Amino acid sequence: MKFRLMQTILGEVNEDDMMLDNENDPITTMYINGNEGILVEYPDVPGLYYLVWQDESYQYSLYGSFTSVSELMKIAEGVTTE
Repeated sequence: MKFRLMQTILGEVNEDDMMLDNENDPITTMYINGNEGILVEYPDVPGLYYLVWQDESYQYSLYGSFTSVSELMKIAEGVTTE
């Protein structure tokens, strides 16, 4: 498992837009700690996912290879800020 987590302060990006380049790959709406997110699966590379979501202060993106979507979601739901 290898992944990259990025956190961007809202205001540094357009707060209404989530940055996403999916190149027509399958997209699924997911909820991370009550916040709507977008999950992209890359069928040409099994186990490769990109998840982006935002809360009231930050936009997050999680990209990498995971054994399952469940594993990816556990990591995403563990991301908290104080």
